[in-house]
Amino acid sequence: MAKTKAEIQRDYSKRSGYAAQKKYDITNRCKITLNLNLKYDADIFQAIEGKQKQTELKRLIRLGLEKEKESILSADENQNP
Repeated sequence: MAKTKAEIQRDYSKRSGYAAQKKYDITNRCKITLNLNLKYDADIFQAIEGKQKQTELKRLIRLGLEKEKESILSADENQNP
């Protein structure tokens, strides 16, 4: 039995759409996985509870990077008065 137009379009969308997405992901994204222990990392779970996990983790990492940068700058200022 011949495929309907909708079936043909659906098949084409799967073949072409997913390939383009995969190519984009390879060139523009990096996947990082994180294994957390429910017992020992409970403080982390509490910090991100009820929030978008990816967004919250990015925010916290950026805050940490900013603080680290500030501490390096202040250490440089203290060494060179």
